[in-house]
Parts: sequence; structure tokens; C-alpha cells
Amino acid sequence: MALSRFILPYADVGSGIKPSAGAKLLFSTTGTNTPKDTFNCPDGTTANSNPVIADSTGVFPDIFWN
Repeated sequence: MALSRFILPYADVGSGIKPSAGAKLLFSTTGTNTPKDTFNCPDGTTANSNPVIADSTGVFPDIFWN
């Protein structure tokens, strides 16, 4: 399976505020509310949760999708 890496756009929302611990990214199929699978490795063997949740420092894990 050929997957592409999701690159989070610059997430500064003003005055240096960054995503916080537990921030969530929800992925869905374009134009629907159907959840979209994402993976934490380029070979697609390990799925992420959906939503993908930031760690205690506000950093999201690797996100790959097709």
C-alpha cells in the first residue's frame, strides 16, 4: 500500500499558541462524515485512532493516509 504523509499546516493560532496536550485531529472522507483511516507508519500496518490525539507536549504522531 503506497501511503502519503499528512503534513500538519503551521498550527500557530496567534501569540505563539500551539496545539495543546490532548488536541484532536479528526479525519473523514472528503464531502462526508465517514471516518477516514490513517496510519502511524508508511507501510500501513498500524492504524492511528480517529481522532488522532496529540501527546502531552501537543505533538501529533506520524500520520500517513492513502
